[in-house]
Amino acid sequence: KDNINMITSDGIITTATINKNNNITTSIGVPKFNNVNDNLRILIENILDKNLYKSKTIDNIYRVDILVPHLVIIIKDYDALDNLYINNLGKIINDLLDIKVNVNFVTISNDTFNIRTYERGVNSETLACGTGCCAFGYVVNQFLKKEIISIKVKSENTVKVMFKNDIIYLEGEAHKIYKGVFDI
Repeated sequence: KDNINMITSDGIITTATINKNNNITTSIGVPKFNNVNDNLRILIENILDKNLYKSKTIDNIYRVDILVPHLVIIIKDYDALDNLYINNLGKIINDLLDIKVNVNFVTISNDTFNIRTYERGVNSETLACGTGCCAFGYVVNQFLKKEIISIKVKSENTVKVMFKNDIIYLEGEAHKIYKGVFDI
């Protein structure tokens, strides 16, 4: 196993481990639920009414902060998720907010979990969002009591979210896409 440091503008945030199968596992931190404003909830429910998951035991819209703010919106099934216009919906939802968020549209079906994410910094859907998977995994962990969740992302890869002592760990494939040297 090799270790690498994950660095942001805030400095080193965590150490990641490269596993034997070339997947990377890293701790992401401790997530936190925040309230979803009632007006925002009503607007999202009106926009997505026929596509939203309906249940008496689990809500369909959550705000989870884990490194960055996220909305997790549970869609009724994979076909509905596959047919959503993620870029339009993500932009509309963010236009309603003072603080911009990543918007995760997700499905739960037995032990199958899918996600599509509109990322606020990119202003578009991305192939995968690690913190988005962690936000979704946190909802699954809190309400379905699962400790290990495998989530299929837009790229068709699977990302694993795991929980240990209230800390989220993320594991996924890693590929070297660039190598270079620069002077500081």
